[in-house]
Amino acid sequence: MKDQASGKIVVIDYGYCLVEQKALFAQQYGAIGVVIVFNVPGLIMLGSGSDNVNIPVVMIGMESGMELYSMMDANPGLEM
Repeated sequence: MKDQASGKIVVIDYGYCLVEQKALFAQQYGAIGVVIVFNVPGLIMLGSGSDNVNIPVVMIGMESGMELYSMMDANPGLEM
């Protein structure tokens, strides 16, 4: 992930560990932002919940996440 995240916005599924941990790991690997795809519909915006995370973090609902994943699949050159 380290080389793949540097300078990009990272899209991560919700679950298994805290949002703060996901955002911190992404930041440590050089990401400039994080989009977390939640497992229910609707838009949910939030910060990382951690003073150690200095990059933007947003959570989107399941439907929006599926649209984002479809767009990424349809455009393999799309860098996020």
